[in-house]
Amino acid sequence: MTDNIDLNSRTAATVSAFRDLAKRTIEVQTELSQKLLDVTKNLLEQTQRSSTEAWELFWKINTTPSISERLEACQAWMKGTTERNAAAASYLLETTRSLSEIEMKMLKRPSTDDEDKRAA
Repeated sequence: MTDNIDLNSRTAATVSAFRDLAKRTIEVQTELSQKLLDVTKNLLEQTQRSSTEAWELFWKINTTPSISERLEACQAWMKGTTERNAAAASYLLETTRSLSEIEMKMLKRPSTDDEDKRAA
């Protein structure tokens, strides 16, 4: 009626499975942390660049007596801002894709190749 369960043989398999899961989790967390660090650095660089260019525009507008030169400065700033925003949108899409791939690594099961390597 009651089957005897060989705990010793199942314990080793369970420990191995938990060890593999922990190893995969650490690898994914490390990769995720690195990607988020890169995103933060990029955001800080963009913010610094935008701030610097805004101050330069402010300085040009306030020191230039000619209206046409002020308009040219505003147009140049707007062109640069548009280009930066397009690059930022592209970077955002690429980062989103990359973060999704990292997340999927955690959700996928180990392949049979990984299991064959452990058995050998």
